[in-house]
Amino acid sequence: MQKIIGFVPARGGSSRVPRKNMKEIGGLPMFLRACYNLHQVLPKENIVVDSDDAEILDLAERHGFGILKRPDELATNGTDGNAFFRWETSNFPDADIYIQHLPPMPFLSKDTLLEGINAVKSGEYDSIVCVGKEHYYLWDLEKKVPKYDLKHIPNSFTLEETTFETMGFYVISREAHLKEGLRIGENYKMISVNKIEQIDVNYPDDFLLADAVEKGLDKNSVYKSSNIISLGGS
Repeated sequence: MQKIIGFVPARGGSSRVPRKNMKEIGGLPMFLRACYNLHQVLPKENIVVDSDDAEILDLAERHGFGILKRPDELATNGTDGNAFFRWETSNFPDADIYIQHLPPMPFLSKDTLLEGINAVKSGEYDSIVCVGKEHYYLWDLEKKVPKYDLKHIPNSFTLEETTFETMGFYVISREAHLKEGLRIGENYKMISVNKIEQIDVNYPDDFLLADAVEKGLDKNSVYKSSNIISLGGS
């Protein structure tokens, strides 16, 4: 059996959305929502909340999840994501696979989680990264002109496809992580996620969007908070 540890980084502060990780979507603080997302595929004892905030750590513990008290030097806006990931993994050197699920990406489905985990478990890939794909009408800001023919506006599907990282869910083998200390290895699989899963709460209007999506979801949706908790077996 491969040992899998899932980390939920949940710093107490946030410059753009105050107390972001404690803001509720569907009745769950975002960091707890990330925990219950992972609980659909991992037991609670294998899910660890990493935070500098006593309230977050206490709430995580009361819900049965593991906790790590983040050092102050890793709890600033300037901290590189790989730095605190290395610190997280150093506390569980015996794990075979590491997951990092950042709370600002609240709408991860069980299918996406399993696809990422199984890709690394199989040995075919050493890591996964979630991406979105879109056809944009791009502009050259320096020349102040569009990068398409303004006189003959093309259909969007004919435009060059742009691939972007969604920054919310990573899976990597221990060996690949130890090689460079990163959360993406050399032989990674790109997993395309849909528009709902791409939602990333970085600014106040992102939160309003996420909250509106949650409220508008069908009661049986796999993205609904109540169903996430139910699928986790709680």
